[in-house]
Amino acid sequence: MDIQTILSKPFENGVLDFFLGFMFAMSIYHLLLYIRNGDKSFLFYGLYTFFVFCSNIIQLRQGFLFELTLSIKPELDALNEYVNEIYYSLYFLFAFTFLDIQKEFPRWDKYIINIIYILLIGCSVLYLFYLITDIRVIMVEAYYYFVVVISVLGILSYIPIFRSSHSLKMYIIIGSMIMFICSVVSIIEFIRLKSIDLDYQGAFFILFSGLGIETLLFAVALGQKQRLILEDKNKAQQLLILQLKENENLKISIQKQLEGEIRLLSEQVELDKLDKLKSIYDKQISDLHLSSLRSQMNPHFLFNSLNSIKLYIIENEKEQAVYYLNKFSKLVRKILSASRAQTLSLKEEIETMELYTQIENIRFQNEIDIIFDISPKVDRAKIQLPSLILQPFYENAIWHGLSKKTGYKRLLTTIRQPDDIYLQITIEDNGIGRKQANIHKGQRVARQESVGLKLTNDRLELFCRNKSYPYDLEIEDLTDKHDNPLGTRIKLSYPLV
Repeated sequence: MDIQTILSKPFENGVLDFFLGFMFAMSIYHLLLYIRNGDKSFLFYGLYTFFVFCSNIIQLRQGFLFELTLSIKPELDALNEYVNEIYYSLYFLFAFTFLDIQKEFPRWDKYIINIIYILLIGCSVLYLFYLITDIRVIMVEAYYYFVVVISVLGILSYIPIFRSSHSLKMYIIIGSMIMFICSVVSIIEFIRLKSIDLDYQGAFFILFSGLGIETLLFAVALGQKQRLILEDKNKAQQLLILQLKENENLKISIQKQLEGEIRLLSEQVELDKLDKLKSIYDKQISDLHLSSLRSQMNPHFLFNSLNSIKLYIIENEKEQAVYYLNKFSKLVRKILSASRAQTLSLKEEIETMELYTQIENIRFQNEIDIIFDISPKVDRAKIQLPSLILQPFYENAIWHGLSKKTGYKRLLTTIRQPDDIYLQITIEDNGIGRKQANIHKGQRVARQESVGLKLTNDRLELFCRNKSYPYDLEIEDLTDKHDNPLGTRIKLSYPLV
């Protein structure tokens, strides 16, 4: 088979069959990757290549696929415009999702993606009209208008894409430009061949070449993105391990130093001096536990909170920005104050947690219904708690329970004092539950939560050492009668005497 035959007869010499097989394989591969890692850019790309496959299957003139689809060829022909409209739209969804345009240019993303959805709805309505009336001419004419609109959107989309700081944007730019050039050349060649009554297959070879090169570039880009994600995860895991080792080494060092001082002084000083030294020891260990607890808090909390407030400013929602900025400043002051105190009043602890949950709720567009139900019988000013002792419970509830939940989200805090002995604090969310959270987040986050819970238990045990009654901490997984998760409930019984 010579080069001229390959270039001029792609429908008959196997080039089209190879192209369709390649597109179908890329579609299945990237859809499986989406199922594995949940990244929507793999989903949109897998669907894009699948609809490219469907769009070109009608060009077959021989072979297994031709025989297989021969009986439904009229239906495939009727679907052609609609399938083209779908894969053009998926192209935009893939590019914008892959480059995270929504984060850098939320307005561009909002306007262009909304127009894409409107076009898809309109095309779907026209296709349903064709199915009902069997009048295809309207759908065909509308397709030409669709091509004009989608071309304008494509040109406009280069503005945020070129301005994007994403390290992989050149794959999208080069791939789309190659596809655009091949499409234009293919159309010109198609018109030329038709004008002189020659077979137009050669024009499609140019189009297939452009699609194939573009597909390879996008596949490489997705592979690079997956590599970057894995590198970030590995770095975060290494940093966490180093942080935990440093905390543990610091704890061991302080313990050894203080234990040595106790042994030396136990032979030289009186019992009251020994007791005083032990109290200093307990205080330093307590400080260490509090420091360790704070080191487990999300290190990006301050950065992300400021980003959320910055988004309000970008969106010209200045009143909201000022409102949350004041709350954020107040929260920072309270955290700094709490870091210097061993205990806080219940009133101060609740005020700090209310600010913390409100700031975190900005990240979820205030979707979480945050409720604090405190009995009027509880003396908030008098009761003392270990400072920031409740913060890990709220962090776990929001990020590992509610962040992955769809629909109504609730975070309920109930505080009661049934008697003079115990204060009962219940923190309940209607999230996805611990089991599903571990599946979503992986073993590294599960270990981090376990460390945070152990530190909280250690602090409670230390603070309750001189109490007449022990504390009790229970974590309950809420389920319905079919054992489906309904959320998590944390019950803390804190002794007052």
